[in-house]
This record gives sequence, C-alpha cells and structure tokens, in this order.
Amino acid sequence: MVVLSFLDVTQILLTSAASSNVGVNSAELYGNIVIDSPVKLKLGIIDVMITCSMSERCRLNGAAWWLSLFPGVLGLLVADLFMLITGKGNLALIPFLTLGYVCSGLVHRSLSTLKAQILASHHRSPI
Repeated sequence: MVVLSFLDVTQILLTSAASSNVGVNSAELYGNIVIDSPVKLKLGIIDVMITCSMSERCRLNGAAWWLSLFPGVLGLLVADLFMLITGKGNLALIPFLTLGYVCSGLVHRSLSTLKAQILASHHRSPI
C-alpha cells in the first residue's frame, strides 16, 4: 500500500504541472482515465488497480457482490463531495478508497454477525 501510495502521489505531481490549460491535454490522458464531470474526475491507473484489488479482496472475504463494490463507490463519492465542498482538486484517491474499504469491512462484519445470530435463533431447539 505504501508503494502504491507513493506511485499515486508521484503520478499526481507529474500530471498536475501540465494541467494548467483548459480542457484535457495529453499529459492528463497518460496513465489516467478522465471522466468529464463537474469536478473533472481523473482516475489514475494505480487508483483503478487499487479499487479492483479492494473489491476482489472483499469478494474473497465472502462479501456479496454488491458489498464488494462499496469501497470504490464510497471512496469516489466521498472524494467528489470533498472536492465540491473544498474546491480543491488533484487529490490522492487512496485515502478515500481506504475509507471505503474500512467501511465495507465493518458493514460486512455487521451483516455476518446479524446473519449468524438469526440462524442461531432459528436453530435453537424448543424447551
């Protein structure tokens, strides 16, 4: 995670110097997925790989498919809200994705505990 964080910050520093022009230039397209939105969202290839890794890890931990998408979706939503509220752009997405991953782990743990309690209450023998 530390190496990927370093690569993410390096990529932002390298592409932010060339992003003073209006519109999308070639430096922004190199290694980035640019989504034309109100906040001009740029996803680096490292961000995409981390999002896929987090989703796959959730699936390997037994999470439902919809819960495995939660880290990326929540991370992007929180990052977009942060950029809209503060007006700051060119943020490293990894902290937001980490927040989404931690929250999805907590939701998965809560749902698993609740499911185990429900199953245990149905399998108790009557007195």
